[in-house]
Amino acid sequence: MINQSDNRKKSGRPKATQKKNVNITVSCNIIEKKLIQDCARKVNTSVSVYLRELGLKGTVRIKLKTLPKEVLQFTGTLYHIAAILSPIARKRNSAEDLNLIDRVLINQEMRAIQQVVEEIKAYLK
Repeated sequence: MINQSDNRKKSGRPKATQKKNVNITVSCNIIEKKLIQDCARKVNTSVSVYLRELGLKGTVRIKLKTLPKEVLQFTGTLYHIAAILSPIARKRNSAEDLNLIDRVLINQEMRAIQQVVEEIKAYLK
């Protein structure tokens, strides 16, 4: 019965070739600790990775992940649409009738969503 469980394929994250299980204690004061944490945050890594890179290589490479301008504009448009539709949906879910202004807003946002969908299709072609 033990052999059957060993034959199954294991899923999940693969095991590291060399585990990092040795700890080094670094002594510093609270100001230095905050400075190290801020530097690690600027490089978008943990303090442990930041100090390891700094100790082994002497410098830490900055990994900037930037999105294209179109993606950022698209994200902003989606947030704008969500902000407009949220109170309307809340009103509709509470069994209140929509007034004329809400209906006009829904029609405008429906057209905006259709336009965004067309832009996505054009961008992906």
